[in-house]
Amino acid sequence: MAATHPDVLALRRRFGIPADDGEALFLSRLYPGGPQSADVSLVGPFMGAPQAAMLMETLAAWGVRRIVFLGWCGALASSVKSGDVIVPQGAFADEGTSPAYGCESLRVAPASPAFQSQLSTHLRQNGLTCQEGWIWTTDAVFRETTSKVRHYQSLGALAVEMELSALYSVSRHCGIELGAVLMVSDELSSFKWRPGFKSERFQATRAAVCEAIGTYVERSTS
Repeated sequence: MAATHPDVLALRRRFGIPADDGEALFLSRLYPGGPQSADVSLVGPFMGAPQAAMLMETLAAWGVRRIVFLGWCGALASSVKSGDVIVPQGAFADEGTSPAYGCESLRVAPASPAFQSQLSTHLRQNGLTCQEGWIWTTDAVFRETTSKVRHYQSLGALAVEMELSALYSVSRHCGIELGAVLMVSDELSSFKWRPGFKSERFQATRAAVCEAIGTYVERSTS
C-alpha cells in the first residue's frame, strides 16, 4: 500500500506492472502483480485514515494477510530531517477511525513488531539509515497547530502523517501483518513549515526505499 502517487508509479515500475493493469478501488487503484511479481499486488494512492481503513479492510476480506505500507511524513523532532527514513514503533491516534476498530487508547502499537523489525533490518542491509520511534497521525492536516505540535513533541513523536494509527488499528482487527516505512518529506520541528518534497536528498531516498521494498517483497514471496 503506497499512499502517494509518485511511489505508486515507482513501485509499479519496480514490480513490472503495466500502466493499464490498474482497477478502480474506491478512490484508489489496485494493480495486480505483473510478470515479475505474480504474487504481489499494489494499492494506492490514498489519503487519510478513513480511506486507508476502507482499503485495508477490503483487502483483508479478499484474503490479504501481509501488507507493507509506504508513506510520507513531516518531521516533528529536531533530529529528523527531510530525506530521512523512519520505521515506526507505534502511532498516536488523533483521528476518528481507530475507535471503530476497537482502539481505546491514544497509543496504537504495531500488531506485528517482528515483521516491522525484519523490514527495518532489510532497509539497513540495503544501505538505508533508519530512525525508529512513534508517529502522530491526524486527519486534520490544517490543524497541525503550534500547540498540537508541541504536545506531540512532548510525547516523543518523531513525525506526523495521516494514516498510520488507523492502519495499525485495522490490521489488529483483521489479523493482518503490517510493516510500515515512512519517508520524511518536510519539517515542522521549528514551527515554520519547511517543505523538502523537491530536494535531491528526498528524491534519492524515495528511489532507494522503493528499490529496497521491491527487493524485500520479492524475497518474501519467492
